Amino acid sequence: MVLEPKFDGYLVAAIGGKLYNVLGEPAPRWLKAALFMAGVAEQVYEMMRDGFAVFLEVYGRRLTPNGYHRKHKRDYDAVVLDIGIVEDGRVRILPPEKAADAADIYGLRYVPYRFEDADVLTDPPMSLAERLPAYQGWEGYVAKVYAAHGHRLPPDYRVKQLGVLMVKARWQSLGNLVVH
Repeated sequence: MVLEPKFDGYLVAAIGGKLYNVLGEPAPRWLKAALFMAGVAEQVYEMMRDGFAVFLEVYGRRLTPNGYHRKHKRDYDAVVLDIGIVEDGRVRILPPEKAADAADIYGLRYVPYRFEDADVLTDPPMSLAERLPAYQGWEGYVAKVYAAHGHRLPPDYRVKQLGVLMVKARWQSLGNLVVH
């Protein structure tokens, strides 16, 4: 399992030369402008030309819906959350170690992540909420399981096609985090 901080911003999906929001709709003008103001638009478009799909979080002092980044040093910033390869009209997400290398080649910052062995259970098992304190100052964290690491993923919600399953744990939903 891969754990990474949950940024408090707006998702941009860059696929096939176009930018989309979290709902898969064309990105509004202000979101496109934020990508340029974060200084990463050229690199993102270059990656798309080279056949990659890039999923980024655009955030900063001016882009923090829940206020977690009000004290960030930049008004606009961006971090790559995932990178995929587009083949036959489908996106296949790369495992984080390969995605981080690809982001670095193009001069983009990749989300900091760490591995936690999902096959080794703690005694008692750690709940999603019990992992939150390690992410003080963030909106929460994201736990991801990648097919490339040998995990069998469920076929629904396009998880099997994308090759990654995500669970987001947020401070604001602390009372509802009961899954083990």
